[in-house]
Amino acid sequence: MGGKEGNPIIAPYVQKNPILFFPIMVFGCILVYFICLILKTIFWIFLRRFKFITKVLIEKIVLAAITIFYFFLVILNNSLFLLGFRKPEMLKVNLIIGLMIAVIYGILILYISSNKKIKPYLKK
Repeated sequence: MGGKEGNPIIAPYVQKNPILFFPIMVFGCILVYFICLILKTIFWIFLRRFKFITKVLIEKIVLAAITIFYFFLVILNNSLFLLGFRKPEMLKVNLIIGLMIAVIYGILILYISSNKKIKPYLKK
């Protein structure tokens, strides 16, 4: 139908053989799961010495940060592709913006949760 893939990483494969889109999506979901698992483990190793940080909090932060990153990397990239911004540099720009916003979100949530947990101890 004349459609084109906006993601320049998988575009050469999907445009030659469109049926490859579905296995690539499944592989992408599995890859995101393992990235989330690795990030949770790394953050737990570095942040477990703080009393206010739990595994559940780290999992929520990592999942939300991956969702923010995914929005800027894939959804915004495809939307800009539909609007006419078809340069491959847009993927790099969206990658940097998504990564920065996800990291800022993670740091901000850690700061907010630390203030909520530490303030009752400071009043005593």
